Amino acid sequence: MWTPKDIILLILVAGFLLILGGSVIYDFHLAAINMKVPDTAVIQLLEKSLVGIVGIITGYFVARSKE
Repeated sequence: MWTPKDIILLILVAGFLLILGGSVIYDFHLAAINMKVPDTAVIQLLEKSLVGIVGIITGYFVARSKE
């Protein structure tokens, strides 16, 4: 059964990945149009954001297992 915590986490992670994916796709699209290399700041943002998302999900599962 889905609890409100489950739904909030799902919305949080899905929304964050949607926004992050959109910005990365947009940057790669602009780089392809202008025949340039994608900006390294976007790649670094992607790496750090994915680490953060993994931390959020891991914290959720650890807290859930203690209930």
